[in-house]
Amino acid sequence: ILFRAAFAIFKMNKSNLLRLGDPISLLGRLKLMSRLMYNGDALLQTAFDLGKFYGRSFIDRRREFHLAVQRKATRQQMTRVTSLRDTLTRSKSIRDTVRRVQSRANTLVWECAAVTSSDVVWLCQGSHDTGRLAVLPLALDPESAFLEHQFGSRITCIAELNSDVVLVGTLSWSLVAFSSQTGQELWSMLLTDSLLSLTCSGSGQTYVGLADGTIAYFEVCTHVASVLVDDDGISCAWSTGL
Repeated sequence: ILFRAAFAIFKMNKSNLLRLGDPISLLGRLKLMSRLMYNGDALLQTAFDLGKFYGRSFIDRRREFHLAVQRKATRQQMTRVTSLRDTLTRSKSIRDTVRRVQSRANTLVWECAAVTSSDVVWLCQGSHDTGRLAVLPLALDPESAFLEHQFGSRITCIAELNSDVVLVGTLSWSLVAFSSQTGQELWSMLLTDSLLSLTCSGSGQTYVGLADGTIAYFEVCTHVASVLVDDDGISCAWSTGL
């Protein structure tokens, strides 16, 4: 009888329950259903108008069916957990494979090179997260000629600006100038994207191809005397030109 009464409460609130659209509202309504049930006669009438009611044996069968479904889902979950555990047990070989891949990724390779007018070779070596420069005549061992300067990314291009300056472009948007005589860094500037190519004319004009599809152009000069900004652009005056 209690089970009939519980079913009757759900039946009398069926239309209200079907209008709810989220679990929170449903739970709140379930808590209020019995508290708002004041008409006992209507409740008993609905309970005994349900017709042939499910007996205990039917309920027990439905419960066993539900438990069987839950046990199957639990076994499948345990199978996945066991498979994952076996994979982790074999993780040593996986870690070794990852280390080999990372080792190959971090291997230093020769990226680019340039020969200056004084017959000195500048070699660029690096990987995805580091770069270094070597300066040597052709007869020397490169390992003994690396500069102390370290880059935080790959060196992608190099060119001689003039007999005193070598320009180096990096993947981290930097253009760095080095002294051809001492190998010391002279200056650096940050462009708008990664430098992919670099070429210099004999008169000091430099063209840089960037990863965003644009070309940067500038002239390297010394002792800039004054700078003027107007609607047409920027004008720089130095000892030999404008």
